[in-house]
Amino acid sequence: MDLSFYVGARMMPRGDGKYYEQLRDVHIGICCGPNGAADGYLLKVSNLGQYTVLERKGKEVKRSSFTIPQVTIHNDWLQLGIRKRGATIQLLHWGYPVMEYTDPNPLDEGTVCLGTDRNGILVPRMTVYGEVLAPLPDPLALPAGP
Repeated sequence: MDLSFYVGARMMPRGDGKYYEQLRDVHIGICCGPNGAADGYLLKVSNLGQYTVLERKGKEVKRSSFTIPQVTIHNDWLQLGIRKRGATIQLLHWGYPVMEYTDPNPLDEGTVCLGTDRNGILVPRMTVYGEVLAPLPDPLALPAGP
């Protein structure tokens, strides 16, 4: 499966009545279950001296020094994505892999989710490509006749 999206910082209020625009973190979940990303994989991509963490069912399985690049241009967009092929998960930045993990016991199904902890984000476009693991019944199929 592939998940690709553009994300930007939302203008957030400060305590002094002014606003700031800084993309502090983005959370990307795949293979999520009824409890969201806590049941699947969660990539926490951070900035400013932090790091990026991949969690599997709430436990850290991989850490990377990749952080969200900060620019000073208003309304600058960032493209992030996740590619999952079998047991291997990659974090993509503008289409290039920046982190990779191979799970010895991979999760194979679920939903996707996006979020943040420390700021507001704007996501104008998100694309998800998946794979059907079992054929679905044809909703237009005629019942078998005599």
